[in-house]
Amino acid sequence: TREFHFLTPKVTLGSFHPFENSDQKLLLINTHVVNFTTTSAFVRYLERMALMMSEHDGPMMLAGDFNTWNPNRNSALSALMQRMGLNLIEFRNDRRFLKLDHIFVRGLEVKEAHIHTHIKSSDHYPLMAEFKLK
Repeated sequence: TREFHFLTPKVTLGSFHPFENSDQKLLLINTHVVNFTTTSAFVRYLERMALMMSEHDGPMMLAGDFNTWNPNRNSALSALMQRMGLNLIEFRNDRRFLKLDHIFVRGLEVKEAHIHTHIKSSDHYPLMAEFKLK
């Protein structure tokens, strides 16, 4: 998928990662969701991600720039995450004006999560989280 007008490609990458001493694998998905589009195009992009997610019944992490800059996009994303059984990670030091980047998990327990607001190399702050298998 390409961004309207700018033609910037948007990508979603999924990969599997085994756990030590477990037969389960983590599905890790990283995404940069379309930005300058209608809400319906945004939802279509999310639904394509949902196809990848629906084929895995184990632990999962979904992270990236979701471009959730308006309430309709945020609601659509929240509804999909609830449907897929993923929970939003809350960051204790979250002072972002616009919350565009998120981490969602299923089957993982959050040990620590914070935002590196001191790193200024992008218009987005790096999100950092440490997890363990439930």
